[in-house]
Amino acid sequence: MILKRGIVILCISFSMVFANKIHEAKILEVINAGSYSYLHLEGKSKKYWAVVNKVDLPVNTWVRFKEEIWYENYHSKILNRDFSDIVFGSNLYYKTN
Repeated sequence: MILKRGIVILCISFSMVFANKIHEAKILEVINAGSYSYLHLEGKSKKYWAVVNKVDLPVNTWVRFKEEIWYENYHSKILNRDFSDIVFGSNLYYKTN
């Protein structure tokens, strides 16, 4: 019985550590490449790049998305470009006026 409780607590703790973070930021630049969009974003504390399913949004649009994974030193073959760090996201929403 104690072992079962320990496993349940461990599983809950593990899922909380790796829960997906929600990002909210303003688009500074959009690069469409194949079925993806590379978004240069300005968040609350820094500027960074994100990759999401292809979207056609103008610069200065505010977006919100779920973080799936961060990569450091990522090379995009389709853009032939290196990114020091980049986040892959899903479930993109955007604000309209």
